[in-house]
Amino acid sequence: MNLSIEDRIAADEYPIPEAQKEDINIEKVKEFFDPDTVINEALLLKSRILVKDEAQKVVPSVGGLLLFSSSTKKYFPNAIIDCVLFRGEEQDSHDQVDARRIEDSLFTQIDESLVFVLKNMSVSAIKTPYRVETPQFSRFLSRSS
Repeated sequence: MNLSIEDRIAADEYPIPEAQKEDINIEKVKEFFDPDTVINEALLLKSRILVKDEAQKVVPSVGGLLLFSSSTKKYFPNAIIDCVLFRGEEQDSHDQVDARRIEDSLFTQIDESLVFVLKNMSVSAIKTPYRVETPQFSRFLSRSS
C-alpha cells in the first residue's frame, strides 16, 4: 500500500490511545508558548500535542507526551538520561563520583543534564595579573544561563 505524503504520519505525531489528555502538563505547555497565548484543545490539536486516534478520540501524541508530560516514564520507560561522572578515564563503577537518572519530559531532561554537566565540569585557572578561568566545556551549553 502506497500512502501519499498527506497520509503519512511522522513518528512523533502517532496517537497513544491508552494515554489521557490529562497526561499533558498544561503548565509545561505554557512555558513553550508565548505568554499571551490561550492554551486550549484547538491549539493543542493544531500543534499536534494532542491528536485523534483511529476512533476519533482526542489523545496525546508521542511528541506531546515526550515534551509535555510529567508521566513520560509511564508510556516510554526507556526515555531517560543517565548522567555519570567517573574519576579518571576508565568507566569503572567503583570510580563513580556522581550519578543522576533524569526521568521527566524531554525539556526537563535536557535542562537537568546540562545542570549536571555544568556542576561536574572542571575549571582550570591561571594567574596573570588577574585570575583567568577556563571551563572544560563552553558555558553556551546551558539554555538557562
